[in-house]
Amino acid sequence: MINWKEFTDTNFWLEPRLAFTLKFFIISTGVVVFLLLLFGFFFWWNKFKIGKYPPKNKFFRGVFWWLIGLEIFTLFLIFSRGLGLRFLSARFWWLVLLIIGVFSLIFNLYVYVKQLPTKIKNYEAYLLKKRYLPK
Repeated sequence: MINWKEFTDTNFWLEPRLAFTLKFFIISTGVVVFLLLLFGFFFWWNKFKIGKYPPKNKFFRGVFWWLIGLEIFTLFLIFSRGLGLRFLSARFWWLVLLIIGVFSLIFNLYVYVKQLPTKIKNYEAYLLKKRYLPK
C-alpha cells in the first residue's frame, strides 16, 4: 500500500537512498547489461537486416542513441547510489529518468506512426523517379 502522505512529501523525493546492498547492485546492473545487449542486437538488426533504407535507418539510429543515453544515465545513478553520493542517489533523479524515458517513448512512437510513413512514401517516390526518369 502506498503511503500518500509520505509519497507527496518533498523530503521523500530528495532523501538520499544510501541503503546499498549487493543484491540491488547485482540485479540492477544485470538488468542494465541485459538492456544494453538488447539494444546492441537492435542496432545490429538495423544495420544488417534493414539494410540501406535511409528513412528507417535514420529513425532506428536515433532511437538507439536515445536508449544508450538513458542506459548510461541509469548506470550513473546505480553507481552513485553504490558509492554513497548523497545528492545523486536521491529518488528525484529516478523520477527524472522515468519522465525522460516516457517522453522519449511517446516522441519516438509519434515519429514512427505519423512521420515515418510519409518519409518512406517520399523515398519510394524518389526511387521511382530515379529509376524511370532520364538522367
